[in-house]
Amino acid sequence: MTKVQKIAPSVLTKVQSGRNLARMNARERFERWLDECGRSRSKVAEELGSYPSQISRIASGERRPSIDMATKIELLTGGAVRATDWANL
Repeated sequence: MTKVQKIAPSVLTKVQSGRNLARMNARERFERWLDECGRSRSKVAEELGSYPSQISRIASGERRPSIDMATKIELLTGGAVRATDWANL
C-alpha cells in the first residue's frame, strides 16, 4: 500500500459527509478536501510530488492539474476528487 492509499480513507469519509458534495466541481471538492484533511499544503504537495504553490493554484482554480497530477489527486483523496472531473471545468 502506498503512502497515498494509507491516508485517503479517513479524510474521504469526512469530505463525503458534506451535504452539497455532489454539486461541487473538482476544484471545490479538492479545496474542501484540503481544508478538512488537516495537513498543510506543503505536506500534500510533498505526497503528490509537487510544490505547495502548485497545489494552492489548483485549489484556487488559477490552474488545472495535468492528467498525471489529476490522477495523483484522485489517489490521494481516495476518489473524492476524480481525475475525470477536472475535464468538466
